[in-house]
Amino acid sequence: MSGSSFPQRWLVIILTHNEPISLIKTCLHSVREATNFLTAQYPTSTVHVCVVDDSTPQLQCALQEIAESLGIELVNATGTISQKRNIGCRDSEADVVVFTDADCGVDQRWLATHAAAYARYPTAPAVAGVTVHQAESTPGYTAMRCAGLLVGFQFPEIMSSTLWAPCSNLSLRMDVFKEVGGFDETFTYGAEDVDLGLRVCDASGQRIVCEASSIVYHAPEPFAHGIYRRAWTWGKGEALLLPRHPLYLVPSPPKPILFVLLSLGWALTSILIFQRWVPLVAFLAIFVLGGPLQEAWETKVSWPVVIRTRLLRSLFYLGTYMGLLKARQPGLLGKQMNYGDGQFAYEWSTVARDIWEFFIFVLIIGVTLR
Repeated sequence: MSGSSFPQRWLVIILTHNEPISLIKTCLHSVREATNFLTAQYPTSTVHVCVVDDSTPQLQCALQEIAESLGIELVNATGTISQKRNIGCRDSEADVVVFTDADCGVDQRWLATHAAAYARYPTAPAVAGVTVHQAESTPGYTAMRCAGLLVGFQFPEIMSSTLWAPCSNLSLRMDVFKEVGGFDETFTYGAEDVDLGLRVCDASGQRIVCEASSIVYHAPEPFAHGIYRRAWTWGKGEALLLPRHPLYLVPSPPKPILFVLLSLGWALTSILIFQRWVPLVAFLAIFVLGGPLQEAWETKVSWPVVIRTRLLRSLFYLGTYMGLLKARQPGLLGKQMNYGDGQFAYEWSTVARDIWEFFIFVLIIGVTLR
């Protein structure tokens, strides 16, 4: 990595795919303001903005008008997220590539804060900023946050460096990006940003610098819908990560989906074969009422949010397990990714609660069988 010089040439990549034209317009106008702010702060810098789009023809026409009015390049290309991002970077001579999403509006100082980070850390391979989700008041967002599925967007607020960061607010030195071969295009279900970050850190021998003052704002409408699909696809992405990064694997405690499925199977079998309803009553009392109510009291959120949280976690892990079995990697079912110090302290309360609830279920069944 050359990495010792301050980046002068910048490339901004934005992917679009049938987002509402109002969202795209907001995004592109905010990016143009950020480019103007950067060049005003660093007059020798140049910024090229590229939108890679595969929307419907009607949206493409509207997008073309907006892009031309703002001096932004529009490239029509189909493919996965990884493929489209690689297409946008192809043949670029930029020093730094910056990624954001079409459903995000960026702060005016967005690019300038990335530039300032590279000035402070001349050998940094990449810089990650904060993504603020504007759907914070919705039950779906609260459930995603409580499930631990959004912590990556907050890395710059809680740590000084990281092994990966979401591409809603991420920049990379182009020489490192090209050295690792860009995005792995076999990632079609998410986690392509995790894979890229790990490879960049391995290749450079350094972590990604976190910059808390770099902010983008995720629009509330797209995120408030499809949270269960996101959890499932992110879980499938995790299944792709596990075999590719063995250095980051550690033994995994049993996941909640295993306890729930085992307990539910036990309850249903007791009804169908022995006409005993006690296991089902115990299942509902522990996993639907008692456990979630106790968790709601501990975490200061509502019972419906806790139910959503548990469902999201279960879908994530189920997606991971199904992906591993489909890839014929059953040996990885007992492994998980370890992204850094403090991860297991953060996860321990959830793991302990899941084990304790299953223990109570088994204890009740054991007593009733006597």
